[in-house]
Amino acid sequence: MSRVAAAASMMVAAWLGGCSIGARPEPEERAKANSAGEASLAAVVAGSWRSEAERAEDARRRPEQTLRFLGLGPGETVVEVWPGAGWCTQILAPYLARTGGRYYAAHPSVVTTGPEGKELVARFRSDVAARPDLYGRVREGDFGDGGGRLGLGPESADLVLFPERLHYWMAAGLAEAAFAEAYEALRPGGRLGVIQDRAPSSGAQDPIARDGRVQQAFVVALAGEAGFVLDTAPLIHPRAGQAEGGQERMVLRFRKPMTRGAVLSAQPNVAAPGASL
Repeated sequence: MSRVAAAASMMVAAWLGGCSIGARPEPEERAKANSAGEASLAAVVAGSWRSEAERAEDARRRPEQTLRFLGLGPGETVVEVWPGAGWCTQILAPYLARTGGRYYAAHPSVVTTGPEGKELVARFRSDVAARPDLYGRVREGDFGDGGGRLGLGPESADLVLFPERLHYWMAAGLAEAAFAEAYEALRPGGRLGVIQDRAPSSGAQDPIARDGRVQQAFVVALAGEAGFVLDTAPLIHPRAGQAEGGQERMVLRFRKPMTRGAVLSAQPNVAAPGASL
């Protein structure tokens, strides 16, 4: 089995489910929704449509704090790359639907070209279509098909999110493309959020991240090569059993500079340990 095919198989195995589709609010509805942006995020996180299993993970994932750290705001255009039926989708899409924003799901072409991948995307679309009242209109694009920009026009997104998927793209040889496509999709000043299990800083980074963990400095280097600036020290979510070798989850926020030449001078100290949530 080829490296790309093996990675695609892992991605398919990791799929959890869906999102949704509908119509964008009219301007007056959008203005009304924007006035309640912060309250809306808290309400969405507490939403009854989220399963008990998903809500049970909130103590570990800290979704509201994480999304606020990434700068999520009402009325924004947000791209989630390889969303699955993950916890981010079930919060992002309803929040953006309520506040007049736009949610994009970017599916990796390495998965969607195969029969299993097509079936999974079909399930995603079915789940989405079942709740247009909840999710609003979900737009879809492709990731890794060579077209760049994740299915958007150039410089049109406010936030691109990589939710615990970077190790799959490393295994498939798509990590550099992921950051490059995110850079092209984001407007100047836009943010890239990377949520990923953090590997110890000692030793060399496994280039295909077999254990699902990635070193913070490695992520920062990948992002920097694409043109991003690390916007602030990361947030660190301690994991259960950390004292016995458990994992940490890091949340990194990068910014697309207003001008490309600002990258090197603006890069903060990547060795900073970050703040715990």
